[in-house]
Amino acid sequence: MKQEVEHVIQNNKILFVVKILVSCILRGIVLVIPFFYSYAVEEITGGNTNQAFLLAAFLLFFTIVYYIWEMVNDYVYEKLYYKISLGLTKIGLDFTEKNSIYSLSRISLGEYHSIMTSDINVVADCYGSIPMAIARVIECTFIFYYFFSVNYLVGILSFVVSIIVMIVLYFGNKKVREINSQDKASHDQRLGILQEYFLGMKEVKGFRLFYAINNRIHKSYEKYLNWHTRYGFSKVVVKYGALGIIDVSKILFLFYGFYLASNGKMSLAVILLVYSYFEKLTSSFTGLLDFNNKLQDSNVAKKRLFKLKEFSHEDSLKDNPKIIGRGIIDFKDIVYGKREDPILNHFTAHINSHSITVITGATGAGKTGIIDLLLKLNHQHEGTITIDKVDIDEYADDIYFSSVAAVRKNPSFFHMSIRDNLEILEPDFEKIVKVCQELGVHDDIMRLQNGYDTVISESASNVTNDIKYLLSIVRVVLKNPKILLFDETLNAFPKEVDLKLMDYFRKTKGRHNVVIISKEKHVIEEADQVIFMENGSVSALGKHEVLMIKNEEYEKYFNEL
Repeated sequence: MKQEVEHVIQNNKILFVVKILVSCILRGIVLVIPFFYSYAVEEITGGNTNQAFLLAAFLLFFTIVYYIWEMVNDYVYEKLYYKISLGLTKIGLDFTEKNSIYSLSRISLGEYHSIMTSDINVVADCYGSIPMAIARVIECTFIFYYFFSVNYLVGILSFVVSIIVMIVLYFGNKKVREINSQDKASHDQRLGILQEYFLGMKEVKGFRLFYAINNRIHKSYEKYLNWHTRYGFSKVVVKYGALGIIDVSKILFLFYGFYLASNGKMSLAVILLVYSYFEKLTSSFTGLLDFNNKLQDSNVAKKRLFKLKEFSHEDSLKDNPKIIGRGIIDFKDIVYGKREDPILNHFTAHINSHSITVITGATGAGKTGIIDLLLKLNHQHEGTITIDKVDIDEYADDIYFSSVAAVRKNPSFFHMSIRDNLEILEPDFEKIVKVCQELGVHDDIMRLQNGYDTVISESASNVTNDIKYLLSIVRVVLKNPKILLFDETLNAFPKEVDLKLMDYFRKTKGRHNVVIISKEKHVIEEADQVIFMENGSVSALGKHEVLMIKNEEYEKYFNEL
């Protein structure tokens, strides 16, 4: 993860350097202001009014400049934060895309939400704060130099105090980091349970699970609040422990400064300036302490971001020129699923190009496993899958997934309008309307209050199932892949809709290879080829009419549908 973050910084190095310069100038102004104040006070107490007024005028000027420059500093920080956050979000999305569905299942929805929002914000904030941390280190170095130049003992006192503070910070923040990890984990668990609660509201209401679920939520909240309280308190103890040491040393210097002044060895201006610089030292240590906390939080966040990278894979074949031509699919001796109870058990089948193939069989026969493998959602234990006699793993992902697409049992849509959902795949709205008309969903869309501008809810509950499933088919047709996969999608429609869709597939099969999982008689009867499955393997393969005559098991299965 370090390499990816450094790449983001490298892409914004000019802005990063500008932020360092702006921060250094700002902290320089902070050091100049006490100088004019201290010597103005000394001049006025010495009766030198004109010099005091001149110094006060400089003090006013630099104070105004300070507040203007503070706004400039904040503006540059926000620009840098924006760029880093945008870059990290892109990295997170890239890693998500490079993970298999199985790999992503290791991360809960709540954890993924936290990684892609709060964790990225934490890392971006930390790296956006580095320039100011550098400026504060330079500021502290100058203050130590000044202390040693004023009085050797003052310099030693400030240096020893700094060492003690660093020790407190090191060991204190080590403990804070451990507690922070537990705080993050409990937050993810709490968020995940809340999302489960909301997404499963139908079941919660239907089974009256409020009390049981509420108890689970309450326990997750208790666990989170316990760790969050400990995390907050531990940060406060470390912070104020360190600042308390600095403030005590500042008061000790005041006593020593008064002693030196009484012996004529230190002027009032120097006492005021050193005291003010102790204040600045406190401010700088507070800033560095806050940055250290951000750094600890960032390290935890980067570890969580690494989860997305850990199981991702680069497409080593992205420059591979192989393309899918006819779309002939061959499964040879496939074993998939648990070895002791495989979903597909030595499955072998041939699917012709430019044809409509229906895969059918009883529930649990392994039909959906075929779709999973063709979509590369998982990998088989044994056997090979080829398209046009090329192993599917030898195709570059971009080429492969532009040629293979599926409509699953429970299609999902983005929370935006029907038009926007479809224009992701096809920007030509006239073409979208034409496909919707051909598939028989255009009139249904136009009957909605806002037509194509109707916003689909996250669960698509504000449109009928027919519209939802037809829109999912429209998406696949707009993508125009060589191989179309339908995972029991046609089971959702009335017979007349199915027949209209099958007629459309028949007309367009010259451009596509259509594979349909279905147990609908009228769909099976329309197929060019039927693959009948039992117990994860092929029991019969051929045209429906032939299988009805030659295969008793298939005939019995079909008649019982």
